Amino acid sequence: MASLDPEDTGPLALSHHSALALHGIELFGVDDDVHLVRTDGSRGHRRGGVHVHAPVPPDHVTTVGRVRVVRPATAVMQATATFGIPTGLVAADSALRRESCTREDISALLGWRALRSARRAAETVAARATAAHESAGESRCAWLLHLLGFHAVPQAVVRTRAGEFVARVDFSLPEHRVIVEFDGMGKYVEAQDLRNEKLREDRLRGLGFEVVRLTWSDLDRPAEVRAKIDAAIVRSARRRHG
Repeated sequence: MASLDPEDTGPLALSHHSALALHGIELFGVDDDVHLVRTDGSRGHRRGGVHVHAPVPPDHVTTVGRVRVVRPATAVMQATATFGIPTGLVAADSALRRESCTREDISALLGWRALRSARRAAETVAARATAAHESAGESRCAWLLHLLGFHAVPQAVVRTRAGEFVARVDFSLPEHRVIVEFDGMGKYVEAQDLRNEKLREDRLRGLGFEVVRLTWSDLDRPAEVRAKIDAAIVRSARRRHG
């Protein structure tokens, strides 16, 4: 941007995941190009790793520092339209967690003509985006559970029958008494973290829950994830019915 727009006056603004990156919003499933839009009505072009898209209205543009970028909700919808629902959900959830925009900001763009054939994907992202997913991995995990047909409650609180707090879990499948936890790489920093997690999981199993743990690599193998969860559902049913 410093070379393309040295005076910071336009007519270019960073867009798509290039804008999301400057807003500090998490990314998934994007390419390595720099994406921009014009604001002067001129046509876009693509050359040498720089993709300049068709124009957006001036009110879609803001600044981060001195750099012109599209607003977070606009960038979320652009990323959705270009790269698909998982990319859009990771970005939308992150933007909501950071309070970079609201669900209303995202939904307000559903009538935007630039979405065209991606409107159904945009509608899905607008409907499912939530700040309850605490990482990109959890956003992806939630979408996979949805595709597999499971009703998953995010950030569910588990208590004893006496009301004592036991744990807050990534996802609960309440009709099956199955808990799904997403294990990101940075979750366990020290050995004590692992011991604490083992004790926590023992308490959950003691309350009659089955626990399924998923990692990043699991999210690319939906059939295996379904098999893990189905097996946990069977174990849970056997536990409940003797």
